[in-house]
Amino acid sequence: MATEREVKYQVLDQALFRRLGAMDHIGDFALEHTGTVDIVTVYLDTPDLRLYYGHCALRLRIMADRVFLSYKGPAASSDSLILERPEEETDTPAFSEHHLPTAIQVMELMPSVRDLIGGTELSAALRCSDRRTLHYVLHQDERSYEIACDTVIFTSPRRPGCRADAMELEIEQMAGSLEGLENLMRAFETFFAVVPRHSSSKYRDGLSALGLI
Repeated sequence: MATEREVKYQVLDQALFRRLGAMDHIGDFALEHTGTVDIVTVYLDTPDLRLYYGHCALRLRIMADRVFLSYKGPAASSDSLILERPEEETDTPAFSEHHLPTAIQVMELMPSVRDLIGGTELSAALRCSDRRTLHYVLHQDERSYEIACDTVIFTSPRRPGCRADAMELEIEQMAGSLEGLENLMRAFETFFAVVPRHSSSKYRDGLSALGLI
C-alpha cells in the first residue's frame, strides 16, 4: 500500500488562490499551472461511522473521465503537520455517484479493508462537490509536489437539506523528497502567512460542518 504525505491549510478567502495562480515561482520553487477540475467525492461508511472513528476514509471519487475507489488509513502521527498515512486506490468505472459499491464489492476490490468493514453495510455518509485548481511544483522539470486549491460544498443524505461551504489548500508530495516538502512549506508560509492544520481531513471537516459528529 502506498504512503500519502501532504500538508493542509485552511483558507479564508479566494485572494490566496488568485495570488498563487498569478505566480510562476514560490521562492526557489518553479510552478506549473494546469487549470481547474470538478470533482465529486462520496465518502462511504457504516451506519455508526466505524471508518471515521477508526481514523480511516473510504471514498468513491468521480473526476473528468475517471472513477476510482480509494482508502486512506490512520495517520502515522496525530501531532505532525505533515499528514502521513497509507493510501490505496483502484479504478472502478462500473460505479457512479448513483450506483455505489456494496461492502462485499468493496472487499473484493480492496481485501485490505475486509477486517474494517466486514459483516456490516456501507452507505453514503458525506458528499463533497469540489472545484479544484491544480498547480505543480517542478524540480528538474518533474512534477515533484502538487498544490490543490479546493472550493468545496458538503452535503449528506444523512442530513437532507443541509449544506456547508469550505475552502482548503493542500500540498502533496509526489516525486519529491520529504525534505523538499518541508522546505516548500516554509516558503509557502512565508509568502502567504498561513498556518498548517494538524490532522485535518475533508471527511472530518464535512461531517463536523453538517453536525454529523
